[in-house]
Amino acid sequence: MKKNLFLISLVGLNLLVMLSYAFLYVTVSRSSAAVSQARAAFFIAEKKEEELTNIKRNLAEKEEERSKVESYFVRKSGLTTFIERLEGLAKEAAVELTLNSVDLGEGSAGGQFGELTLSYQATGGFANLYNFLGATENLPLKLKVIKTDLNHAGDPKKLESLWKGSFTLKVLSFIND
Repeated sequence: MKKNLFLISLVGLNLLVMLSYAFLYVTVSRSSAAVSQARAAFFIAEKKEEELTNIKRNLAEKEEERSKVESYFVRKSGLTTFIERLEGLAKEAAVELTLNSVDLGEGSAGGQFGELTLSYQATGGFANLYNFLGATENLPLKLKVIKTDLNHAGDPKKLESLWKGSFTLKVLSFIND
């Protein structure tokens, strides 16, 4: 009987250890699944953040390129800036600039792109007018010089005499926004 009691106790203890082991196994399995899900969610969030960082960096890089490309066009909203740019070139070349007319025409493609025609007069020394015209032609825009007329306006006996230029310029890279 003592032996039976001992055997029953041993079987009961064994059963208790097995149930504890099964309980711990199920608990660890559930925790492991939750950890795996959390790890997967963290990995996805980390990838998204990395992609967002890459997108922001690419946008910053493209912003420089976009602003450079936009400098090759004159927008209707930036017309005064373009005229001020011409006046700045005239000032640098020591030429007096008088704007006669500005014509915002429709381009051949119609729609968003148009043509800007500027008619202006410039007065100064011959070399100064030549430098001004060269600087104007070297602007990073698609330009077409329609008319250039240079006339001697001063005393021909003076070395640095006055010249008057009449110019008509068409800006083909004009955006009619």
